[in-house]
Amino acid sequence: MDEMIRRTWIAHALALYTLTGFVASFFAPEDPITAARLAEAAGSSSGEAQSWNSVVGLLAISVFLLTTLATGWLIAWKRPGNSLGWVILAIPVLFATMPILTLAGYWLIPVDETAAGWLLLIAGANGEANMSWLPPIGLLMTQVPLRFPTGRLPSARWRAWSWFTIVWIVIATAIGSTAPEVAALGVGYGVDSPLAFIAWGDAAGVVSAIIFSVLGIAFFGSLTSLFVRYRSADAQERTQLRWMFWGCAVPITLLVLSWAISGALSAEPWAREMDVTAFVALSYSFIPLSILFAVLRLGLYAIDRIISRTISYALVLLTIVGIYVGIVIGVGSLFDGANQVLVALATLIAAAAFLPLMRWLQRVLDRRFDRARYDAEAVVEEFGSRIQTQVDPEATVPELRRAVERTLQPATVGVWVRGAPR
Repeated sequence: MDEMIRRTWIAHALALYTLTGFVASFFAPEDPITAARLAEAAGSSSGEAQSWNSVVGLLAISVFLLTTLATGWLIAWKRPGNSLGWVILAIPVLFATMPILTLAGYWLIPVDETAAGWLLLIAGANGEANMSWLPPIGLLMTQVPLRFPTGRLPSARWRAWSWFTIVWIVIATAIGSTAPEVAALGVGYGVDSPLAFIAWGDAAGVVSAIIFSVLGIAFFGSLTSLFVRYRSADAQERTQLRWMFWGCAVPITLLVLSWAISGALSAEPWAREMDVTAFVALSYSFIPLSILFAVLRLGLYAIDRIISRTISYALVLLTIVGIYVGIVIGVGSLFDGANQVLVALATLIAAAAFLPLMRWLQRVLDRRFDRARYDAEAVVEEFGSRIQTQVDPEATVPELRRAVERTLQPATVGVWVRGAPR
């Protein structure tokens, strides 16, 4: 039990760290070189399109990171023994680490430019030619389908494949960080890449093709692991696996196609102007959304009641705070000098509304997310109303037996009445 509690607190700490990293991204100083490139792009005919793509891309990656954080945190919190939750939670954690490393590297430039260069390289601070996105996206495309929904691999034979995908992601990230674009642009803030001495030369195209081709094989190979579980799954599990398959197949296909198009048609003017990054980034959200759908609609992990309670408490809290603030600030602006009276009145109204509002919201949400509990309560209430008008034990026993069978669904039911078992 202590180990479970410790893992639960780790999940909370990682979620808080991730949110801190997201906030830190707004405080990173602007890179003058990147700003100059954006200003040059804005002066071209496609400047407005590039600006719009950057806004859409920011919204797409924000949706993806928030849904992934919510999914990973929820599973790691309530099912800490399931490794899938920790794998999903690691994805936003890795992305949140990038702005923190960017800030650390920027502050370190006057002290040790070489160390700052390594930090900025890992963080992908130049914003364009970097491979810092690959480890988290690689986990999303390989380990999540491999370990859905149990957190374990389909069989021992898949262990070698899992390690192959992880090792190749590390190799591809390391080799991709030495690409000619990184050497030409630097790692951000005017700092040269610490790996600039590595030159690809004429082999640049071949190396890039090998890296992304093997990554595509790793992604689609991991996707096929869902079929292994599908063959031995029951009807409900097959529905969950179908949703997961399409949730993974769409972003994997779009990502691999974007690589193929950019590689094969890079010389075409229309291909250079086409930016599908935002659409690909938005498609990443399909994977955590598919898992959330399996949790909410298909009963995966049996945490419907937890979600129901979390949503109800959050809505009640927002409503009570809104009532309090509305009375104190809204009404207080109309009546000067009555702040103390309004504060007391707002407190009384909020306290009186809390329990009725909570009970109403729980019933509404239980009807949607925790249907089994809602139906059980309805049966118990129906039984209670019937026995109020029945005092004969002979007539009550069958009603009691039916209520127990419908709510608890036991294998057998025995009722003992004084004098004889029934």
